[in-house]
Amino acid sequence: MSDRWKTDHVKESIICLDPGHGGVEYGVKAYGLSEKDVCLDMTRRIAAYLNRHGKVRGLLTRAGDTALDWRERIRQAEDIEADLLLSIHTNGSENPMEAGFETYISGCAGLDLRSLQARLHNHVAAFLRPFGIWDRGKKYDSESYRGWIPLLEEAPCPAIQLELFYLTHAGEKSWYRHSRFRDALAFTIAEGAALLLQRENRLPVR
Repeated sequence: MSDRWKTDHVKESIICLDPGHGGVEYGVKAYGLSEKDVCLDMTRRIAAYLNRHGKVRGLLTRAGDTALDWRERIRQAEDIEADLLLSIHTNGSENPMEAGFETYISGCAGLDLRSLQARLHNHVAAFLRPFGIWDRGKKYDSESYRGWIPLLEEAPCPAIQLELFYLTHAGEKSWYRHSRFRDALAFTIAEGAALLLQRENRLPVR
């Protein structure tokens, strides 16, 4: 955590919110949706809830349809002295039955980061369960299809990647089309992230 937490005068923490993909990098495309747009929409909603919170600020690595490589995303997290980095993604598969929610952290993560991942993951999974979006588990980036995720490996602060649901699954993408669902999911992620930082820094929960 940043040195600013050594003083009692500063009560605000910062979450770097990273919408996956952008620009010419669309990510998953299915049913008329693209991952880059879904991620940006969800991240804006998460930031809006965080910035109403009063003790936690959410700052985006990209506010529009911009192409960024992982080094630029890390540089932005460093510049804002982020206490936590959340990378927001959706999933996809050639198998239309593939479905579910999962999170990733660095394979080098220690107990503290694994604890943060578990608390946020369980918080979001509990929200998604009644919608039929099942829990695929808490994973290391070595379990991803690429075998590693440099953003998680090189981040200057605790970093978690959320794969919210499968755009290629007809049922899961249909939930995303409901604005109330998007708002509720964004609120759940913002709430879970804020609680993580409040607990770590002994701040009162509002």
